[in-house]
Order: sequence, then structure tokens, then C-alpha cells
Amino acid sequence: MSIIQQIKERTDCLEVAKHLGLPVRKSGDRCASFRKGAKNKTSLQVNKENFYDYGDPNNRGDCIDLYANFHGISVDQAIGELASNLQIQGSVPQVLDNAARLFHSNLSDECRTYLANRMIAPELVTKHKIGTGTKTGFNPDDIRQNKLNRLFSMVVFPVIYGGRTYGFVGRSISKKEHFKTHREMPPWGMDAVSGGGPIFITDGIFDALSLQSSGLNAISITGGMPSLENIKLIASKFQHRQMIVVADYDHENNAGLKNAENLCDALLQEGIRPKLCIVPVAETSQDINSIHIETETVYSESVDYIDYRTGSFSPEDEELVVKFLGYCSHALDIPDLKKLGNQFKDVFDKDWINSIIRQITAPPSEDEVVKQLSLKYDLLFSEELGWFRYRNGCWVRQQESEIMRMIGKIYGKHRTGRLLNSTLKVAESELHCSEPLNPFRNMLNFQNGMLNVDTRSLVPHGQQF
Repeated sequence: MSIIQQIKERTDCLEVAKHLGLPVRKSGDRCASFRKGAKNKTSLQVNKENFYDYGDPNNRGDCIDLYANFHGISVDQAIGELASNLQIQGSVPQVLDNAARLFHSNLSDECRTYLANRMIAPELVTKHKIGTGTKTGFNPDDIRQNKLNRLFSMVVFPVIYGGRTYGFVGRSISKKEHFKTHREMPPWGMDAVSGGGPIFITDGIFDALSLQSSGLNAISITGGMPSLENIKLIASKFQHRQMIVVADYDHENNAGLKNAENLCDALLQEGIRPKLCIVPVAETSQDINSIHIETETVYSESVDYIDYRTGSFSPEDEELVVKFLGYCSHALDIPDLKKLGNQFKDVFDKDWINSIIRQITAPPSEDEVVKQLSLKYDLLFSEELGWFRYRNGCWVRQQESEIMRMIGKIYGKHRTGRLLNSTLKVAESELHCSEPLNPFRNMLNFQNGMLNVDTRSLVPHGQQF
């Protein structure tokens, strides 16, 4: 788990805001902005996952951005201070930052020519520290542990987020081959997003660079479907921005469009209504960068994903329609969801569509919410001591208000005070622990495991302790 992921595991925007002294109590509360000259007393909205300043569109983001903007420091410095405050050990290896600088300074003439032929402007090469892989300047352990040897002679793109380098994507000049040094990296280009306007999400880095060359914001997921963690990162950081997912054209299996549709579905589930940019069919061009090379223009047309997808279903797709309407329920309010359901009534039975909409818009049962609570969070309840959550190798006491917040998050738009209170009682019964807590008096908890003081042996952390 990266240091950023550890920070977000241990805290959130609301907790950071309270620590900074902002007068907010619950997710969604608003207060005066901390930016200089702000006069509106409700311009800053603080949610659990993100914050947004309605008086300054650039003053928004996640808990790390909130801390950085409040103190007027860099994101990199904010990560370091938050990690220290939260007693998080370890960080992104410094060798990766050093490697990014070394690769960029080692950019070969051959790589410069290759980038120019792909319409990548020199200023973008400098901005993103694009370089050439080299074996010199590293000790053997650094090369082996970070797979830097695989980047030799490749065009190298550092993946930088919060001012830190998380890994590299290498692209071969002589053959169509690329390599990622680390499986779990943030999307490429996150730090380069600025101002307002939409954010394009591309598969390949060259497509994102072509869009950036036209002054558009673009990030790359560097191949395939991003992890759920990265989807949540994108959704949290750019919650109030229009997302446009780019679908490459694949002559053989149409995988580019399928991957783009899957990503759009995932964004819908995060409450974001995306647009879809489908690269036009051509014999030679199959992505934005190849169109840019051939025509010297950047293709950026898009359509609303919900509208596009709604018109693609046939009478045999009942199961797909149920899933799709479920995804849309996270991004649309109930009246808009009912309007969307009406659009299906020319293809599907009207009564069937109405029943699906009723099921989707009805609040989940208390038992279902408790089941989800149990699956999402490792919790137990003790009548004497209250609530505990298993995190980072130990059981941590939780306030009842925090459990209520978890329950409310599952209910979403159906959340009411009555439902929260009644579901809490069900959860206390279902997640009740009747056994004594801390029964192993001979075990001491350390960061790297549990020490048995009798045998002096170290064993892995476990919920049983």
C-alpha cells in the first residue's frame, strides 16, 4: 500500500478539516473558505472524501490537497507532514525520484526525434520529465528491486503524483512494446491537471499528450482497466469535473470500446456522469495520437455516456439493463432515474421497467445494510467497551458516530435519522462479540507482527488477537 493510500486509509477530508480548526461537524457541512480575501461564509463544502470551494474552482481535492492548500505548501510536503502526524512508516523510495531526474537528463537524440515524430512538443517533454532509460547511476539493488533494467534505451515516462515518483512506463522505439515497473501506480498525468474544463481519461500516454498539446486536461490509465483504488482516486480528486473517457478503435476485437464502457460504468458508481469519446473508424488511425500525427489535429468530440448506452440495448439485454440502471442510480437523482427508465419502454415491457426502477430507488433493508457494513469494514461490538475496527494490525476503538457515518454512507440518498438509529441496533446485535477482548495476555503488538513473550517468536498480525 502506497503512502498516499495509507494516509487516506487513516484519515479523510472531514477529519483533516476538524484538525485544521474549520467549523464543520459532518460530511457536507459548509463554512467560510480559508483562502485570503474570502467573504462568503458558506463557499467551502467539506465532504468525507473531498472538499470544494465554490468561490475558487482550483481550491478543491482530497484530504492531502486540503492540508496543502490550507498551509500554503506543496502536495509533496503535505504528504510528508500527514504521514508523520499519522505515524505512517515508509514512503515512496527516493531512488525513483532520482531515477526520474537521471532519465530525463539522459534523454537521447533518438528519443527526442521519436517524440517529435509523434507530435509531442518539447515543452511537454520537459513538463513531464520524459527521458531515456539508462543503467548508469544506480546500484544493483536499486535496479533489481525497481525493475529499472527493463527500461534501458526505452522512452521513459515517470508516473508522478503529489510531487513523488511512483514508477515508470517505458516505450520501445524500435518495436511496439511497453513496460510498467510497478503494477499499482496512480494514473499518469494527475499532477498536470489544472484550471477548469473537462478531464480526458485515455488508455495510452501518447493520447493524453496529444490532448494536452491542444490545451486540454488529460490523464492516462496506462493500459487496461484501472484498479478500483485508482478509480476512487480519480473520482475523489476530480469530483466536480466533467470526465471524458476515450475509447480507442481496435480493428480486431473492439477491446478499446469495451474497456472504455467498463470505466464509464465504474465512474457512474462513484457518482460521476461521464462522457465518451469514440475515436472514428479508419484504416490506419486507431487512437487520438495517430490521428494527431496524420492530420495534425486533435480529435476530442464526445457524447453523454448515459444517452449513448441507453440506445444500445436490445430486448435480449434485460440483465444488462438492470445492471446499467443500478449504476446510473449512483449518479442520477430519483426523478432523473425515472425519466431514464421511460426511455427503455419502447424496447422493454413498461411494467417490468417500472418494477426495476422501484427496486433501485427503494432503500436497502436493514439486514442488507448490516451485511454490507460487515463486508466493507472489519467491525465488532462489545456491550462493555463499544465499537472496534480492525486496522493496520490492531483493533481500534470507534466512536458510535463513526459507525453511524458508515451506515449512512451505505444508505446514500436514502439516509434518514430513523434508519440510521434502527440499523445501528441491528448491527450491534449482528456484530456482537460475546468472547473476552484481548484474551492473549502473552502477546505484544508491534508494527511488524505479534510477539509471543513466552516463546519469543514473532507471528503475523491477525484479528484473533
